[in-house]
Amino acid sequence: MGIWKDLTNPTSFARQHDTAFEFPAPTEPPANPSSSLVPVNKIASVIGPGVVIEGQIDGRGDMRICGRIKGDIRVQGNLVIDAGARILGAIEAEDITLGGEVEGNVVAAGQVELLDTGRLIGDLKAKFLSAALGSRLRGKVEFGLAETESKSAEGNQPSCQNGAQAHSASTGE
Repeated sequence: MGIWKDLTNPTSFARQHDTAFEFPAPTEPPANPSSSLVPVNKIASVIGPGVVIEGQIDGRGDMRICGRIKGDIRVQGNLVIDAGARILGAIEAEDITLGGEVEGNVVAAGQVELLDTGRLIGDLKAKFLSAALGSRLRGKVEFGLAETESKSAEGNQPSCQNGAQAHSASTGE
């Protein structure tokens, strides 16, 4: 008497184990992949509040961070940093909503939105910036200028009179 079942004939194994579960028939993929409801490059990734990551994150699609990350983040999509999240590293994304704490430089191709719970220690560069009452930022800020405009503006800075030193409005120094 053998303890092994005859697996060469798959129907013999199925008959021995009567199951009421039936697998659904496979569906055909859409003829045009771009017509799917959720674009492949916009699938959201979530890093939960109990997750701690050390290392670089690169990806496509939208991302939401609720946990802690020590490392640089580069996302080809939108990035949401929830209140309570903490990031130690540089960030690059399309649009960034900052509700947590970030220590590192932030670069957005589009908009950066600082929520009232948001705190940034580092330089910020974006096309558009909105900051809620109560948000905090320490660093240099550049927004609203195209790359060529920002370089020409650096060369045309006004000189201070009476030997007074210029103060950075973003750092308070």
